[in-house]
Amino acid sequence: MINLTPALWNECRENFGITDLDRRFLHGGLPEPLLAPEKDPAFFSEWIDSFYARDISDLFGIRDRTGFIKLLQLLLRQSGGKVEYSSLAKLSELSRHTVKSHVEAMSIAHALFLLPPFHGGGRREITHQPKAYAFDTGFVTFVKGWDTIREDDRGLLWEHLVLDMLRFKHDSGNLF
Repeated sequence: MINLTPALWNECRENFGITDLDRRFLHGGLPEPLLAPEKDPAFFSEWIDSFYARDISDLFGIRDRTGFIKLLQLLLRQSGGKVEYSSLAKLSELSRHTVKSHVEAMSIAHALFLLPPFHGGGRREITHQPKAYAFDTGFVTFVKGWDTIREDDRGLLWEHLVLDMLRFKHDSGNLF
């Protein structure tokens, strides 16, 4: 199995001639939207639909399309934040157990990356929630409805690019 990351920032500059960081943040790192002259929301909607149909429904047998996509969109909207299963269950109208299994499926399918807490070992790492990051900034900006990047948005989106680079350079399951 090969895990392909979105285009890294240095690849955007060197291979695609894209030097506008905000463009990379807004369009994401998948080649089609990255190279498109304008951001196309239809691409992201179609990708989410086909992701559910191709990867989730077929591979994991999850049949509640509406609940799954609602949860995925919530996680994309909260990308970079802590995964609070009870809160996500309430917002998505799914059971806590279902939310946990759906998040696990999203992680296995590489739509989300769960970054475990780091407290130098011990009990605090077990009791604290991981952070969930979307696999691509284009999907984050899509679900948030952003057409431009504001100054306040750059920090969160920069975290995604740094995580992409770390996951590329190191085994994504072993960042520590």
